[in-house]
Amino acid sequence: MTEIGLVPEDWEVLPLEKTGDVIYGIQAAVANNLQPIGMKILTNKNISLNGQIVLDDINYFELKTKRHFETVLKKGDILFNWRSGSKEHIGKTAYFNLDGEYTHSSFILRIRPNTNVNGRFIFWYLYFLRTSGYFLQKHDISSVNATFNKSAVDALPVFLPSKNEQEEIATILDTVDSKIAILEKKQKIQEELFRTLLHHLMTGQVRTTGLDLTGLGYL
Repeated sequence: MTEIGLVPEDWEVLPLEKTGDVIYGIQAAVANNLQPIGMKILTNKNISLNGQIVLDDINYFELKTKRHFETVLKKGDILFNWRSGSKEHIGKTAYFNLDGEYTHSSFILRIRPNTNVNGRFIFWYLYFLRTSGYFLQKHDISSVNATFNKSAVDALPVFLPSKNEQEEIATILDTVDSKIAILEKKQKIQEELFRTLLHHLMTGQVRTTGLDLTGLGYL
């Protein structure tokens, strides 16, 4: 029995720092940096609980030092939220695959996977740990802000099947996740149609006589 439950005996276990390069982001107050001056910087608010990068509200930061430029993101990087005022947000993770130049704030660790591991597998592994409550059990509760800092992330045990199996697992999860996203989009459209129909029926703009609902399909 391992920390995450039963795993096959032939899976290798490594500390996360052995699977990739882990660094802190930029430590700076950027909440008021709303003008497009400098580079887009991803903060806690830009990572959703389901692992999406959300760009509705973006901040900017001017990179000036060598250390700053080391934080520029590359496709395939993994972003890990290690500190938050909300315990449920500890460990939320996103896979970076955006065009354009971005950096990241200090409350986000950037994990750049080595070539011997599949980045999407590492993303799903960290997603699994958060949704199973692993980080809530392990986080530091001695302060207002819950944390799971770099040293803890570096030492985090990662159970790895072969590279081929990592890729197969990641592909399966990506496929199912994409189908879920399509279903959620359809549900959102149906809910919007319902609200419109509700308004029209309750205000008499649409009457029940001759009302054709066949276009709604199977709900």
